[in-house]
Amino acid sequence: MHNDDTMRPTLTYILPDKMGGVFTYVRNLLRYRGAGPFAVQAILTHNRRDVEERPADSLPVDREVHFHYDPRENLYAVIKRLRRQLPPGPGVIVTNDWLELAMLSVHDPGKMVVNITHGDYPYYYDLAKRHEGVVDWFVAPSRYIADRLREVMPHRCESILYLPHGVTIPKAMRSGTPGRLRAIFVGRLDTSKGIFDLPEIDRRLRARNVEVEWSVVGNGPEGGRLRELWAWNSSVRWQGNLPNDEVMDLYRAHDVFVLPSRAEGFPITVVEAAAAGVVPIVSDLRSGIPEIVIDGSTGFRASFDNPDAFASAVERLHHDRLLLDKMSTAARRQVAENYDLERNVKHYDSLYERFTTGAQAFRPRCGLQYGSRLDRPWIPNLLVRAIRGVRNR
Repeated sequence: MHNDDTMRPTLTYILPDKMGGVFTYVRNLLRYRGAGPFAVQAILTHNRRDVEERPADSLPVDREVHFHYDPRENLYAVIKRLRRQLPPGPGVIVTNDWLELAMLSVHDPGKMVVNITHGDYPYYYDLAKRHEGVVDWFVAPSRYIADRLREVMPHRCESILYLPHGVTIPKAMRSGTPGRLRAIFVGRLDTSKGIFDLPEIDRRLRARNVEVEWSVVGNGPEGGRLRELWAWNSSVRWQGNLPNDEVMDLYRAHDVFVLPSRAEGFPITVVEAAAAGVVPIVSDLRSGIPEIVIDGSTGFRASFDNPDAFASAVERLHHDRLLLDKMSTAARRQVAENYDLERNVKHYDSLYERFTTGAQAFRPRCGLQYGSRLDRPWIPNLLVRAIRGVRNR
């Protein structure tokens, strides 16, 4: 921290440095945080053996730390190094994934701990339950996820909070144009996003004499395969990863946002698209989507793995531009009323300001719950790396 920050309480976000919803979620919270009493830092954890693309933009914090580790290391050595990155004194730690929770299960930094449950996946519920002893407050971005957490940990109901997230509401929204409908997908290019349905949706639309202009924003492990499957349509615009401001500008040049995802938590991209007046056509998943997309009013929800249903929704809006404009306005209004980030972030600020009273006086250590027999505090890290290096050859 800077010299003038050394006496201030600290607010520390720890999260993986990967493109995706978690990074976007945290960046948005930081962008509109109140002044508050805190010096703010972010620790971005980087798995050296992970080849995924990193975020294109940095976080708006006083200090950003890039913490690198190798999964072949002794996990005790990794979390000991991570512990050294935490500033001294009182404050708040906001956890988002397993590594920081593993660190807190062994080292108590004496700060209030907030855990954000980002998705409706068994992984996140298991993470919360496994580490509940070191977490003071659980935050859920959708009502559904909050209810599921209360089912998993009924004795922690009072410390499980539904805090709606949000996005920046752009001043300008999409404007309709005659001719072909403009569709956009934004997300990680992997199977969980249902990306291989996109060329199938397009194929069905072509069979109905509906030609759509497509844009794809994002990268991922299945990007090459998607290009192969969609090679028959040479007009698809492949945008790659873009900074968030450029994505928001791009939304306004489109009419519909298509997301045939298999699983989601609280999909920020859906909210961002709707904020720009782009009509969401998305999978009918139970987590956060029904809270965002009112079927037939602010968008369409369709069963995932059903390209025909997605194609029918796109076709309907292609032929009925008055309905498109009506749903566009309704989608933007719904987001402005419920997911205005500048307003919603104040709930997070109020939670963090409880740091003097909201932390456990004594936090029992639950012990490290990961690793193998090589992950022991007394085994030298160099030896562990050498052994695992030989095994992985």
